Amino acid sequence: MPYTAVDLYMAGGDALLPPEKQGLAALTARVLTSGTKGRSAPDTERYLSNRAASLSATAGRQVFGLSMREPSRFNKELFAMFRDTLTEPAFAREEVKREKNSQIAAIRARDDQPLGLAFAALPPFLFPGGHPYGYRVMGTVKDVEKYGVGDISGFWEQQARQPWVLAVAGDFDREQVLEFARSLPVPKNKGVRVDAPLWGKKKELDLSLPGRNQAHLMLVFKTVPVTDGDAPGLELLQNVLSGQSGLLFRELRDVQGLGYTVTAFNRLSQKAGYMVFYIGTEPGKVAQAEEGFRKILGELRDKPLPEAELVSGRNQMEGDYYRERQSLGSRAGEAASLSVLGYPLDFRRLQIDKAKALTPADLQKLARKYLIPEQAYVVKVLP
Repeated sequence: MPYTAVDLYMAGGDALLPPEKQGLAALTARVLTSGTKGRSAPDTERYLSNRAASLSATAGRQVFGLSMREPSRFNKELFAMFRDTLTEPAFAREEVKREKNSQIAAIRARDDQPLGLAFAALPPFLFPGGHPYGYRVMGTVKDVEKYGVGDISGFWEQQARQPWVLAVAGDFDREQVLEFARSLPVPKNKGVRVDAPLWGKKKELDLSLPGRNQAHLMLVFKTVPVTDGDAPGLELLQNVLSGQSGLLFRELRDVQGLGYTVTAFNRLSQKAGYMVFYIGTEPGKVAQAEEGFRKILGELRDKPLPEAELVSGRNQMEGDYYRERQSLGSRAGEAASLSVLGYPLDFRRLQIDKAKALTPADLQKLARKYLIPEQAYVVKVLP
């Protein structure tokens, strides 16, 4: 069946919020698709369901997005609905109350899980002082409880003025899409400037979640923004280390039996980046697990990785790239998000090509440059 994916991404999101308004962008994204001035939330749900279509919104640290997926034969009428959602959202009081309760429940559920608690606490720990990179995206319960229709409307008025990019993938008529794009609001602002964040001076964060026979450990290493020349190598290094076939999993779980989950991951943004070594283990094995991480770090710095490890990492990167882009929605979403941030459409493909040209000696240099145990931020969640 011919389908169409539509994504509109705007500059903004958390970058438009002051520190005391954390979670407001996420709440606005929840409420935005809950009806327009001409169509209630239940009517909207029935309208979309009868056409096998979906409409959703998302808020990030520097972007805000609206996405629609629909059979192509409904494009004309659903394009109109998409436009109404942008220009005439209802922000009905009962829908705001319902979505507030949903977001508060999600925050409480997240904070009741060790890993969720750790990931929520990590950004403000690394980037204190009110920078958007340090915000809790969903906010806290106390934050969300105070928001009302006026807060959401005020944020949306500011967000809707920002520059946007429209990306469409699938089966569609080009002229119809261009006509639709010309009918959308003209941006009134020039975008949002986000400066590089200041890193926190505190190096250790201990969190407590009683009643669990689990412990979670993260070693966090300051790296570079996604556009830096070292970023492709760091992505390759992360692929070599992570996953069930990765070096960390094999050594710390298969050989030493220290944890049930062991991995590494990168967070590379426009203005900052970091790599995380993570293990879920038992409370009595935290010190041993940390020592295991430090031993592997020493090996990465002291000798080059075997070429076979790089081949596996490259294959993992390339496989993930194509698998993640199988759906029309993923293609439209990637195009819109890359474009609104000023990157070329083939940015991630170019990053992989650069990574494929790297040697074991190149990754050894990166490990020596960035994976320095004495400079790591250490996060623990203990019972």
